[in-house]
Amino acid sequence: MLFEVQAQYTHLNANGVYVTALPFNLNVIESTVQEAGKVLTYVKGLYDGYLAGGINVQKFKETLALDDMDLYTAKQFAYGKAER
Repeated sequence: MLFEVQAQYTHLNANGVYVTALPFNLNVIESTVQEAGKVLTYVKGLYDGYLAGGINVQKFKETLALDDMDLYTAKQFAYGKAER
């Protein structure tokens, strides 16, 4: 997905070098947890966002819904609030 976004704003300059210039000084970060076709935006300086601790990954043993499979859960504490 990142390449698809960057390809739209990449051009060949006069020196024969490909240059990518994203509008509005965007910082594109790929994520494996973001739903395909969706985007999450964050305006630096207008929100407070915090992550606490690491990610706790555990084997989930309380279900028989998935036979012959191992199910793992991951938990991380996060908080976000708009300043305005």
